[in-house]
Amino acid sequence: MNFFFTLISLNHFAQYPEKFREDRARRKVGAIRMALSLVGTVIGYVIPPFFIEYGDPSSYMRMVWIFAFFSLIIFGSTIPGHRESKELKLKYIRIKLQRTNFLFGKRSNFH
Repeated sequence: MNFFFTLISLNHFAQYPEKFREDRARRKVGAIRMALSLVGTVIGYVIPPFFIEYGDPSSYMRMVWIFAFFSLIIFGSTIPGHRESKELKLKYIRIKLQRTNFLFGKRSNFH
């Protein structure tokens, strides 16, 4: 489970410093993220008892499918926000072109 969390959250959270350069924007996005996390946690604790009938294992699968459906919709809606802007892509390409290989780029030091 931690593997999938790391796979998704590492890429997701790594973009925040690049997408939100000002402290005010970072605080606003952080507040929204925390509010949504709180709402998601409450929903995760409150909603399942409405779908689970204790003693009936199939009711657990019904709840799993309902949560999976809504999770996929929410996850799908975040995909456009994870795209990098053209400016950020150009910046990355510029930095990549300026880098030199550590071993072969410093030959002039040894001649």
